[in-house]
Amino acid sequence: MKKLAILMALMALVSCGASRKAHNTSADDSKFKLVSYNVWISKLGKGDNAWEFRRDRLAKSIVDLNADLIGMQEVDTRIQEELPGLLSKHGAPEYEWYIFSPYSSDGKGNKAQALMYRKDRFEIVESHYFWMSETPEIMSKGWDEKKFYRGGFCVIMKDKNSGKKFFLMHSHFP
Repeated sequence: MKKLAILMALMALVSCGASRKAHNTSADDSKFKLVSYNVWISKLGKGDNAWEFRRDRLAKSIVDLNADLIGMQEVDTRIQEELPGLLSKHGAPEYEWYIFSPYSSDGKGNKAQALMYRKDRFEIVESHYFWMSETPEIMSKGWDEKKFYRGGFCVIMKDKNSGKKFFLMHSHFP
């Protein structure tokens, strides 16, 4: 856990220094909307809570909020495949995905955490994922329970409008 705390502190320091460069931009150029959803994997839910009914409501919510960055938890393969088309159908801008699954040693796959970001506005400069355990760099179950793998990711994003960089960390806690 010490290693994880040190890593988080270092990443925060790096991100604080990442946007020190002066820019000639207005305050509005730097504003963005960040939202988070626990989308609940697609095989769960019955009746009105089945994915078939939730998916359009989710896409419409993202579009209505005009979200720039979207953090998501419990994003399975089906959601990863279907959501981009649903967003397009509802008139959303094009989003890029960064995905981390704590259930795979390479961080890829099902039962994932995701960051969707507007492709025309942001880019990922640096990324890292980790497990919330005594060994954060190795796929492992952690400090809170032994039933689930817990992890997270952090990214340094660059805002193409302002040129500023910022740090974003994402996880899924019980």
